[in-house]
Amino acid sequence: MAINSAGNINPIRSRGLSLVEVLVAVVLITSALTGLAASQSNAQGVASRASLRSLAVLSAGDMVERMRANPDGARRDAYTAPAGNRGQFPDCSNSGSNCTSSEFAAADLWAWRDRIDRVLPNGLGQVTSTGSGAVRTYSVTISWVRNSGRKTAHPITKSTCATDILRRYCFTLDIRL
Repeated sequence: MAINSAGNINPIRSRGLSLVEVLVAVVLITSALTGLAASQSNAQGVASRASLRSLAVLSAGDMVERMRANPDGARRDAYTAPAGNRGQFPDCSNSGSNCTSSEFAAADLWAWRDRIDRVLPNGLGQVTSTGSGAVRTYSVTISWVRNSGRKTAHPITKSTCATDILRRYCFTLDIRL
């Protein structure tokens, strides 16, 4: 807007916006929208990672409850097997079946790993035990790989989760039974 020396607005020079003003406004709006889109994308990634971690926590808790329901199978290390090894599914679902504690543990392990495989991308589950005697420490570890098309069935270790080139995420729950 142009103002002359008398303080009046000069109507000839104030007919609209100049091209420079319009371009500056377009650049500012574009940069604001780009920043908004980037923050939205980042928020979706954080929500996705949190959702997968929640599923891993729930799955680890599920295995702990299965082991508490079958303490004899846990003490016999029937729940410990390398990740990715589901084996045969023993049918212990019938009330009249005469399954041993180890067979119940094998059925639990199979069902648990099947669920992990379905709910987590490239999900693997593993139970390890340390100690001996009446009180043992068990580590229930769940791992998954985000945005990967290939399945890896190697044993899960802390070093695997920390340095895996596939960006394997892990959750470990340690318990004493």
